[in-house]
Amino acid sequence: MDNTVVHSPLSPLAHGPTTSPTVGFVRVPTPDSKGNTIDMESTAPVETPTTLWKEVKANFVLAFPLILSSGLMFIPFTTSTVLIGHMDLDVTSAYIAASSLSGLVMSLTGVSVVIGLLSALDTLCPQAVGAGKLHHLGMYFQSGLIVMSLACIPIFILNWNVEAILIALNQEHEIAALAGEFNKYAILGLPGFILYELMQKGLQAQGIVTQMVWISAIDNVLNIGLGYWLGYHTSFGFVGVALGRTICYNLLPVFAYMYMLWNPVHKLWWPENHSWMAQWQTAWKHIPEFLKLGVPGMIMTMVEQLAFDAASITVGWLPSAVLSLAVHNVLLTINVIVYSISIGVGTACCIRLGNALGANEPNRARVISNASLGATVGIVLVVAAVFVASHRYVPGLFLNDPDAIEAFQGVVAIFAGFIVVDGLNSTSQSILRGMGQLTIGAIVNAVAFYVVGLPLVGLFAFQFEWGLQGTWLGLSVGLTLGVGAYLVIIYRSDWQARADEAILRNEDEKDDIVE
Repeated sequence: MDNTVVHSPLSPLAHGPTTSPTVGFVRVPTPDSKGNTIDMESTAPVETPTTLWKEVKANFVLAFPLILSSGLMFIPFTTSTVLIGHMDLDVTSAYIAASSLSGLVMSLTGVSVVIGLLSALDTLCPQAVGAGKLHHLGMYFQSGLIVMSLACIPIFILNWNVEAILIALNQEHEIAALAGEFNKYAILGLPGFILYELMQKGLQAQGIVTQMVWISAIDNVLNIGLGYWLGYHTSFGFVGVALGRTICYNLLPVFAYMYMLWNPVHKLWWPENHSWMAQWQTAWKHIPEFLKLGVPGMIMTMVEQLAFDAASITVGWLPSAVLSLAVHNVLLTINVIVYSISIGVGTACCIRLGNALGANEPNRARVISNASLGATVGIVLVVAAVFVASHRYVPGLFLNDPDAIEAFQGVVAIFAGFIVVDGLNSTSQSILRGMGQLTIGAIVNAVAFYVVGLPLVGLFAFQFEWGLQGTWLGLSVGLTLGVGAYLVIIYRSDWQARADEAILRNEDEKDDIVE
């Protein structure tokens, strides 16, 4: 197959975002759903050659800082666990159990909802930049701010009443009370996290990623220091760790804004001499389109999160529950590290693919998709090989129990396969986000995990008595089915149709933004 395509000399790949989306195109009027005429793709865009290898290299350049950024995103939760784990030995177990339950509820009802809804911006922002419509980024930011502000209401209500919810689920009253108290401090960091993510989506779409790594790194250092001081040297004690994390999450948008004052790229996000009132009115009008993308993204994220949580619960039902849970938690920790690599590669793909579709370069978008999948295969195979080669040493970093270490060895081969399919799953979902096909992702995820994966977990782990091996094998088979479906969908995609949709998103009813 010939992977050589051509792209506009003013495309984001060549020279960065263009301010004129019609440069390099021969347009003809095409009616939209309201009878207005817009420019479409009747003739191919003027393009310059690129190759699969060039796209692989370009993806890696963008992916490296994104991998670091995604890895830093998971560190605050690990920091909390480590700080709590070294507190008063008499109550450490209760504290760890409470913080784990708090994290479980927060992840499922808070973080997953936020990340899922904001995945709408993974489609909208890169396509706007590719189309040269940077002044749409402000509208998307404001629409996201409205949606997330409304979403925070049920999120806060749920997380403020964690104690009652956990007691209703038959958790120990002492643990439930500690988890509820911890969550009341932890949930206060969500607004800062949301605002930072909104800012970061726009900046990433413009190719500004390295600066976000520095911001996250500084914030993580502050989190360690604040968490230690508040947890060990103030009357806050246990909840001081949550308070430290909350303060640092709310500092993230402050740091991002300080960067934007130094490099005011955000001024391009709104039209010159725009009316703020009219801008907010336009943002309100855009909410249905935001939700059309964000709600399936939320479902896709929550379905996967809930499936892993459900699998973790079933591990607690195994005959050697304590040992199995210890090994299972180590595997989950390793998976988070590996997943940060996959999500970095996937995010880079999503940004560049969205830029290409927004610039009406469907052939380049296709090559970016192929390059990203190929790069992912290479990366996850190397990671899986390293894991297998070091499997005798890895468990010793987390476990001291010889029986647990032995049980870990029994899951090595299955988990190595899981690493491969999970990496492909992440990149495939990123491609769908870049294309704006999040509804398809939600459907595939639901079938893969709830029709195939979890039933197989029950069958393999309990009926066949394969224990923890059966749990991870069931999840792996479900993921493999999902990846297969994604690859077929991506391979059969009409890339020109996806580019047309990107043009519609950026021209239909959006050029009436008041200037």
